[in-house]
Amino acid sequence: MKVKDLIMYQATTRDYKIGDIIEFGKDRNYQAHRVYATNYRMENAEHGMAEMFLEDKIKNKKKLKIDEMKSICSILWNYGFSMRELGMEICRQLYHKDKPSRLTAMFLCEKPEEAKGYLTTAQCKGKTTDPKVVGVKLNGKLLKTSNSFNMRGGKSIDEFIEQAHDYWNGVGDDFEDKKSIEYLFEGKAEVVEIIRY
Repeated sequence: MKVKDLIMYQATTRDYKIGDIIEFGKDRNYQAHRVYATNYRMENAEHGMAEMFLEDKIKNKKKLKIDEMKSICSILWNYGFSMRELGMEICRQLYHKDKPSRLTAMFLCEKPEEAKGYLTTAQCKGKTTDPKVVGVKLNGKLLKTSNSFNMRGGKSIDEFIEQAHDYWNGVGDDFEDKKSIEYLFEGKAEVVEIIRY
């Protein structure tokens, strides 16, 4: 839906100032960089994951070290994340072109308290700039949907695409699982408030 002068909130570590204009919809956002990362390798390893499994561990019947298992879990988690996001974007481009892309959109919350919950996520933890919530005045298009429709799992790309239709169709105000609601925005957003906790 089109919105004008609607105020919503986002957790961020960027150094925004009151009056800054941010444009979303053209460049990849933080999440998209994770989707397009193709360099998944074991930390401090000389070989890639497939080589480590096939040549070293299985063939020679060696046990995996705890750090190696953690790295493998991380690689598989990121692979599932990437497959889900690519499946969702394929579905959007084929059937829901009018919706904001998850790869270029600004993710928003209705209230500052909701955005505050995202200050503990990986995007905000350990950053050198101070995490904060910014209030932004929106002019563009907004999608209200539910992240309950975009779960990971051992699915094929076709299954992710099929599941994505529910996500892109969005939800109404009568949707019961309020905690799963997320907003995607494309357009211009003016920073009108900065809240530090």
